Amino acid sequence: MTAPQYGALTLGLILLIGFFLKRLVTRERSHTDHPISKTDNTPAEFRTLLGAVEQSPVAILITDVDANIVYVNPMFTLSSGYTFEQVKNKNPRILQSGQTDKSVFGDMWFTLRQKRPWSGILINRRKDGHVYWVETHISPILDENGDTFQYVGFLVDISDRKVADAKLSRQMYLLQVAQRVAHIGYSETHIATGTWNSSQTLDEIYGIDKFFVRHFENWASLIHPEDRAQVLSNLAEVKQDGTPFRAQYRVIRYKDGKCCWVEAWGSVEYENGSPARFVCAVMDITERKLAEIELDQYRRNLETQVRERTKALDQTNKRLATALEVAEAASLAKSDFLANMSHEIRTPMNAIIGMTGLLEQEAIDPRQREKLKRITAAGDHLLALIEDILDLSRIEASKVVLYPSVFRPRDLVTQCINLLSDAITEKGLRVESHIEASVPLVLQGDIARIKQILINFGSNAVKFTEKGSIRFSIIDVSNNGESALLRFEVEDTGIGISREVIDRIFLAFEQADSSTTRRYGGTGLGLAICKRLAKLMGGEIGAESTLGLGSKFWFTARLELASEVDSNEGSESRPLYAADLAVVDFKGARILLVEDNSTNQEITKDVLEKAGYYVDISDNGLDALVRVKSISYDLILMDTQMPEMDGIECSREIRKVPGYSEVPIIALTANAYERNRLSCLAAGMNDFIAKPVKVATLHDKIKHWLVQYNQKPSVLEQPPASVAPVDNKPTTHEIEEFLNKLEVLLETKDSVAFRMIRTDSAVLTSALGGHEKEVKRLIESFEYVKALEVLRSLRAQ
Repeated sequence: MTAPQYGALTLGLILLIGFFLKRLVTRERSHTDHPISKTDNTPAEFRTLLGAVEQSPVAILITDVDANIVYVNPMFTLSSGYTFEQVKNKNPRILQSGQTDKSVFGDMWFTLRQKRPWSGILINRRKDGHVYWVETHISPILDENGDTFQYVGFLVDISDRKVADAKLSRQMYLLQVAQRVAHIGYSETHIATGTWNSSQTLDEIYGIDKFFVRHFENWASLIHPEDRAQVLSNLAEVKQDGTPFRAQYRVIRYKDGKCCWVEAWGSVEYENGSPARFVCAVMDITERKLAEIELDQYRRNLETQVRERTKALDQTNKRLATALEVAEAASLAKSDFLANMSHEIRTPMNAIIGMTGLLEQEAIDPRQREKLKRITAAGDHLLALIEDILDLSRIEASKVVLYPSVFRPRDLVTQCINLLSDAITEKGLRVESHIEASVPLVLQGDIARIKQILINFGSNAVKFTEKGSIRFSIIDVSNNGESALLRFEVEDTGIGISREVIDRIFLAFEQADSSTTRRYGGTGLGLAICKRLAKLMGGEIGAESTLGLGSKFWFTARLELASEVDSNEGSESRPLYAADLAVVDFKGARILLVEDNSTNQEITKDVLEKAGYYVDISDNGLDALVRVKSISYDLILMDTQMPEMDGIECSREIRKVPGYSEVPIIALTANAYERNRLSCLAAGMNDFIAKPVKVATLHDKIKHWLVQYNQKPSVLEQPPASVAPVDNKPTTHEIEEFLNKLEVLLETKDSVAFRMIRTDSAVLTSALGGHEKEVKRLIESFEYVKALEVLRSLRAQ
């Protein structure tokens, strides 16, 4: 039932109860001091009405002519927290929260004194102090002389509706922002009446103002005369056949008469089998179209220009070169804009999430802790939205690189189910998995990207399934002996998707339910990203669904066959800094925090000092450079964007300071683009943490790099018992076995190579000789390919 339907039903119920209540109060007035009471002499009709009032789902109160409460029903007590004894003979103002405008009460009393009913919305306060919204209807009760002797009020708690309205307003705001950013508007035409409605962005594209009469014919008059007949013909075909509409045409702007190009996509919506509405999305492509027209003119005139004006060819080439530079600059500007947008959002989000985390640790009141957790969850949701936008931008810019590694498909499915286990358990869903026997045991591919798609499918399955089961499957489509084409499926018993929209859900900013009353959130980017990732892996993506019965999402990927991975390590070796660091004591380490934002300074310093570190703060790179020349630090946390000297330049200069060539420097930056991460590593930094910084990630990274550079040598893990002591000279067999294992790990980009170069120092020295430092440096810098080249070159000698 929709909100308007619920409101109409509630109002009808109030009027019905009010009618009976007025009769009941008038009838019982002479029998008792209580305005509504049941006695043995009360007729059956009124006992029935009294029962209806007592059991009414609407809160009811009655006051005398001086506004003193003389009756409340049980629902009033339930909604306000006050019993009848607590409010008897008191003025209803005890419910006032102070947030209702005074003019509302003035209008109320003016209306009631005219002996007319009054309706309005009040902001009341419950006995426990909570504020709630109440839809209020008050009616005067007249005696036989027509004078008011009592007032009866009906109060409906509409707090949930107000919260829903606020959420809806927020969603509409985000939609408008997305439309403005993409410069896309939409329109809706009612076929029967010709009524034409449009979004604000579309109004801006068409130059429409408040004087424009919104009708289909008036909209059609805006189309350029040379394009109008074709567009209207296409629309007629869409109405007749129901096929999607897509066209490019010119529009004469209503406001200034300028001509602009638009590209439109549309479809027909049906009701009872007949066309009811035509919905259309419109993008302003004027700049692109003008560029295309100009380029087409160059192409048509090229032969003539070559024959008649050879010199003009050079000028044209220069113009094309300039245009190419402009296009590349525009692409770079887009990347910079998204990077800056990410930075500007992540910086305050770091403060919000950081401060919230600190408050959550210090809060004693469970209700406050719960509210702080909700703030953190909202921040994480916003960060997920930012990551989706950046991920989509990287893919569109062809800047996504696949990183193959060896993995077991069966382990991959288990890992995905484990990651979703909390949400699955919370809903009480069953989870199943099926891997065909012909699926290879070990494959090579980008496990992170495969897992990203499966987790997206799985998360959607959990979100849209209230009961039943979720099933993960892997099917062997084909195998040529060198590679296999696998089909990954996630099937659920959820709400399903209609056929009309299932083809659109893989488009950016598209969702199965885009209505303003939809129940489930989301950006509409996840499946669009999955589609592009599947294409990068040589596969396809799709979905099958029946509305109300469930959905099946699938994708294919071409993966290379591989040899069995080390059974002791598993398909995904854990990072070095995740191994046994919980028992390591790093208290007393001295850390320099280089950060210009005072809030981030406060948060990070508080977190680190609680962990037992000594923390000094520098506001900029110049100050940090002065400090490191006089103080010995165990580790440096470096922001990248600062006044006077940024973190990139500061890191380069610190590496020149004696004693700081290997001191760990970790970048803390709100710029999460890959280009920025590479710039940090090229400047001599050791690692990269994107803001907002999670406390656990920060601690793990610090511990990892303190161990890597022997800042706490007493707690470094000891060499395995199977490795020969340093004083013993390794045998030829041990050296060869070590080199073989190291080569396999480098080929698969396995992080176990870290532990080998730290724990097998004696064998490593004997095996690599003078190349030991070079190989260690390359592995510690994640340059596995270069390290493998050096290793193979050495073994070939």
